[in-house]
Amino acid sequence: MKKQKAVLEKVHAHGNEMVKKLEEAQRLLHDNKIEAAMDSLESAMTNFQTVNTSLTPLAKKLSVKPLADKGMGVQDGLSHLVIACDKGEYGKAKEISQFTLMPRAKKWRDELNVLLAPHI
Repeated sequence: MKKQKAVLEKVHAHGNEMVKKLEEAQRLLHDNKIEAAMDSLESAMTNFQTVNTSLTPLAKKLSVKPLADKGMGVQDGLSHLVIACDKGEYGKAKEISQFTLMPRAKKWRDELNVLLAPHI
């Protein structure tokens, strides 16, 4: 795992950045800055995908199942949020962000930190 330390450090940074961008998107949604919120949401999704893609080759060396399980919840929350925004249901999008997506994303990040802590 020493060879992958730099990769794991970047994965860790992307995980933290994802949650940061989701918090930013949530704040922007609350302020009715929809276009800016969508930009932050897109950045969050890119970071989320980067983490998942980067960990795939290491799945045999790391126990990624708990993270993957929590990741499914994040993916589901992201999907619901995007659908609500596409329909112009911004009140619903705010609720999804606050009560569904953010709690799931933070649990996912916590699981990522537990997974990576011994290796970085």
